[in-house]
Amino acid sequence: MLLLDLDGTLGFSLIPEEEAISETLEFISRKLAKRFNRAVSIEELHALYRETKREQYSIYHLNPKRHNKDLRWEMLLNKLESKVGVRLPEDFRDEVRMRYWSSFESKAKPYPDAQETLEKLMGGFVVVIVTNNDLAEAQRKLRIFGLKEGKHYDILITSENFNVCKPSPDFLKKLLPFLEQKLNCKVTLDNVVIIGDDPKNDIAWARSVGAKAIRIKRDLLADLEPGSEAEKADHVIENLSDLLIILR
Repeated sequence: MLLLDLDGTLGFSLIPEEEAISETLEFISRKLAKRFNRAVSIEELHALYRETKREQYSIYHLNPKRHNKDLRWEMLLNKLESKVGVRLPEDFRDEVRMRYWSSFESKAKPYPDAQETLEKLMGGFVVVIVTNNDLAEAQRKLRIFGLKEGKHYDILITSENFNVCKPSPDFLKKLLPFLEQKLNCKVTLDNVVIIGDDPKNDIAWARSVGAKAIRIKRDLLADLEPGSEAEKADHVIENLSDLLIILR
């Protein structure tokens, strides 16, 4: 059985996410000046975004809401509202969210080897996509990447399935029984391979439970080096198609 991460593993999405955030903050800065006569610099908005993200991660530690982008923009706009002393109406908030997703979707794209590789892997393995995204965001990205259930993967699992994010041990405790129920067969870790781009959330998580770990070095985390022995994968690849050689 193969458990594959989504972002940075099956599609180019992490760098586009950062670019979309920057474009959206620039949009907010322009709109504040034009519509509300309030000047907030790009630097101030980036600082506010970082503060909001830290706060979201702290409040929703290993909870699916930790990664919810719409919630993050709502939290940021609430902070901004207090900062500038102007009520930001719902149509403005909607426009910000729409601008972010429009920018993201224009930049994110599938890796050229993802669809063909997954189709071939489906011939010999149960292919499971496991992501910390909520279901709505995961489905949006699968659409962008052109990945279809039954053709490119067997099961999609999001953090919302278990109300907890990887690398929490609780995620794994709920994952195996969930898969056994879905597949109607016993699932053991000795026949599970976890594939992802994040040394901590994917590789260390795999090794902590005794599963084989394969790291793909692409997207935003490509140059990130393992921070400990636990974050070192059994194999490191640069193309998803390399799995066809490693796993044969």
